[in-house]
Amino acid sequence: MQIRQRRGQLSYGSAYKLFFVGWVCGWTLLFIPFLLIMVVMTAGGGTATINGEAYSGVGDMMAMLPALIFFPIIIAIQGVIAAAAMTAGIWLYRRVRPVTVSGSEDVF
Repeated sequence: MQIRQRRGQLSYGSAYKLFFVGWVCGWTLLFIPFLLIMVVMTAGGGTATINGEAYSGVGDMMAMLPALIFFPIIIAIQGVIAAAAMTAGIWLYRRVRPVTVSGSEDVF
């Protein structure tokens, strides 16, 4: 990812990229283990009740398929909205006070 700055200030596109990537990576790291546990528990046997209907065996996995497909899409949409809101907040804050970006030779 390339971060740009103009006149010592972070560009809005770079701020948006930072917020979006941070949001999506953070939620992904939080929920991937949860989803894997759900899949293992469902595949492990037993009966799953979804909307009052009992599913077992392959039916469990098929009943969970929409959640597994739409979860990454929902996270990406939330990332777009949250990053846009935070970027707009920085834009408003920058109207009152300057936001400066300073560089250093030492990265870590």
